[in-house]
Amino acid sequence: MDRPRNAFKVAGAGASFGFAFLGAEELLNFALQQPPLRWMELLSLVPFYVGIPAVCGLLLGAIGFQGIAAGIWLWATFTAALLVGPLMELFGGWGLPPAIGAVAAPLVTIALTVGLLFLTRSRDSLRWGALTGVWAATTLASVVNLKIGNPLSPIALIMDVGIAVMAVAMTLAISKALDNRQPRAGVMAFLFGVLMWGLRIPASSFGAVPLPAPAAKGDNPSVVVIIASGLRADHLSFMGYRTHPPTTPNIDALAGRSIVYEQAQAAAPASLPAIASMMTGMIPSHHDAGTNEAPDAPLPSAARTLAEYAKGAGYGTYALVTDLTLTERSGLAQGFDFYEYRPGIGHRPVMLSTLDALGVPVLPLRHYLPADRLVDRAVALLGSQRSDSAYLLVVQFSDLLPPYVAPDELVASAGSGLASAYDAELRYLDAELQRLLNAIPKDTWIVMLGDHGVSLGEHPDAYPEVERPPDLRFGDTLYQEQLRVPLIVFRPRNLKPVTVLRAVRAYDVMPTLLEIFNTKVQTSIDAEILTEALGRTHDAPDDEAIVSEAPFVGPKRQAVRKGPWKYIESADGTQELYNLFMDPGESNNLIELEPDMATDLSYELPGRTRPVEQRQEAPDKLREHYEDGETPKLPDGQTPPTDGSKAPADGTPQPR
Repeated sequence: MDRPRNAFKVAGAGASFGFAFLGAEELLNFALQQPPLRWMELLSLVPFYVGIPAVCGLLLGAIGFQGIAAGIWLWATFTAALLVGPLMELFGGWGLPPAIGAVAAPLVTIALTVGLLFLTRSRDSLRWGALTGVWAATTLASVVNLKIGNPLSPIALIMDVGIAVMAVAMTLAISKALDNRQPRAGVMAFLFGVLMWGLRIPASSFGAVPLPAPAAKGDNPSVVVIIASGLRADHLSFMGYRTHPPTTPNIDALAGRSIVYEQAQAAAPASLPAIASMMTGMIPSHHDAGTNEAPDAPLPSAARTLAEYAKGAGYGTYALVTDLTLTERSGLAQGFDFYEYRPGIGHRPVMLSTLDALGVPVLPLRHYLPADRLVDRAVALLGSQRSDSAYLLVVQFSDLLPPYVAPDELVASAGSGLASAYDAELRYLDAELQRLLNAIPKDTWIVMLGDHGVSLGEHPDAYPEVERPPDLRFGDTLYQEQLRVPLIVFRPRNLKPVTVLRAVRAYDVMPTLLEIFNTKVQTSIDAEILTEALGRTHDAPDDEAIVSEAPFVGPKRQAVRKGPWKYIESADGTQELYNLFMDPGESNNLIELEPDMATDLSYELPGRTRPVEQRQEAPDKLREHYEDGETPKLPDGQTPPTDGSKAPADGTPQPR
C-alpha cells in the first residue's frame, strides 16, 4: 500500500463529505423555513466543515484505512466533532463539568461505529448502504434537533426515532441496489455536494418565509409590544444609570414621551414563563408554562391569550420571536395569525457549538436572531400593513442574554468586565430599536418592557447547595437583578409624560391592552389594569402584593413584594426577607429580625389562606408597622423609609 497516496485520497474523501454535509444542512434549513446564512458567513465556515474531516481523513489514510472502512471512520470522526459542543452544553446545563461532554462525544461515536461495523460485517454492500444511512441521519438529526431546541424533549426523541427508522430503510435499499459493486465514496460525496450547493441559490429564494397579508381595517388603534429579554431597569440611562456614552438614548427618548413604570416586577426570571404571564395575565403556577417542575412545559391550549383576545376584536396578530424556549411548541403561538420563531444568525450552523466550546469563535454563537436582522423583519412587516389596518405586533429580542457579542467598536468603548459587555450589547440593541421605533406609525400604541433581568454577579454565593452552570445569568434566583424590569407605555397624542413609582406587574400589560382592544377579560387572571397608562387615576392602595415565581434551577421558589418589603420562600424551607428601600441589593436578610412581617407576606403567596383571626388586621398591618417606635432597624442600624410611594426601590427617579 502506498500510504502517502492513500492518505491524500482519504483526505480528499473527507473534504468531500464535509462539503456535502454543509450543503445538505443549508438545504434542510431552507426546508424548515430558516433564513439563509450570508455568503461571507458561509465562507468563514467552509474551512472547518471541509478542513476537519480532511485532516481526519489524512490521519486515517496514513494509518492504513481505505475504502468502505475509511468512509465509516470518517463519518465517526466528523460526527464526534459535531457532538462535542452540544454534549458540553448538555452536561453543563445539568450542572456537571462540560469536559464530560468532550470525552463522551468520541466514546459515543466509537461505540456506534464498532456496532455498525459488527452489524454489517456480512458484506461490503451493506456497509456502503449503512454509510449512506448514517450520514443522512446525522445531517437530519443535527438540523432538526437545533430547530426544536431541546434534544431531550418528547417531540425531538420521536423525530430521532423516525430518522433512525429512515436510516435503516435507506441502508437496506442502497445495499440491495449496489449488490456487489464498489462505489468511490469520495467521488460520490463530491458530486452530491455539488448538487446540494447547486440547489442552494434557488432554494434560498423559495425557502424565504413570506410576510403575512395586511390586517383588515379596524376602528381600534394598532399596538406594538417590544419585549427585550434580559433588560434590567437599573442599566437604562433615564433610570439614573450613569455611563459615557449613555446606554439607551433611544429608549430614553421613548420614555420621555410615555408613561413609565419604574418598579415593574417580572413574573419569573426566565422567558417562557414570564412571557406566558404577559400573554395570559396569570402567574406561572396558574398558566403552567415553563414552571419549575417542567421547564419545557408549553402553555396549555385552554389558556386564553392576549393574541386570541386581539384576534376576536378584529385585529391582525403577528409575533416575531427569537428565544430558544419560544418555539411553536411553547404554546405561545396560539391566537397569532403569523408567529415567526427564528433562532441563530440566519440559522445556527451545527458546527458552531463545537467551535465555540473549543475557543474558536468563527461566528458569534447566538441562540437567537440578532437585533439588526430582527428589526429588518419587523420593519418589513410594518411596511406591509395598510394605514387603516388594526394589528397587534409582538417583537421579542434576545440580545441581552449571554453570550454578549456586541460589535467590536461598542465593546471597545464599554471597557472590560461582564457589566461592561452587557452595556455594550444594550447600546447595540438601543441603536437598532431606533429603526424600529421610527417605522412604527405615529398613531400606534407602543409597549416596551423586559420579560426578566439578568445577573451580572450580584449574588455569586446564593444557594450554594444548588448545582448550576457557572455562567448562568438568569432563572436561578428571585432577586431584583433578575426581576426588576422597565415598563414603558406610549399612548398616541399623549401630551404629558408620567413616571409611576408604585410597584406593578410586568404582566399587567395584558388587561391594559384589552382595554385598548375594547374587549373584556373572560377568565380569572392575576394581573391588574395599568390605570395611569389609560389616563385614569389609580385608586387602589400602592402596596398591592406582587408575586413572582418559578425559576427553573433548584427548588421551586416564590417571592412576594408589597410596599418596601420583599419575601422569598423556597420549597426546601429557606426564607428570606428584605427591605428594598434601604437594601436594594438584597444583602441583609431580615427574616430573624422580622418574623411577623415574613409571616404576613407569606399569606400573599398563591394557595395560602390567612387565618380568620388575622384577616381583620391584615390590610393595615404593613402601614401600622411603620409608626414611630415600631419601625425595624436594619443590621447596619439604618431605618427604612415609611412611605412606599415616595421612593423607588433602586436609585433616584430622574425629573421628567
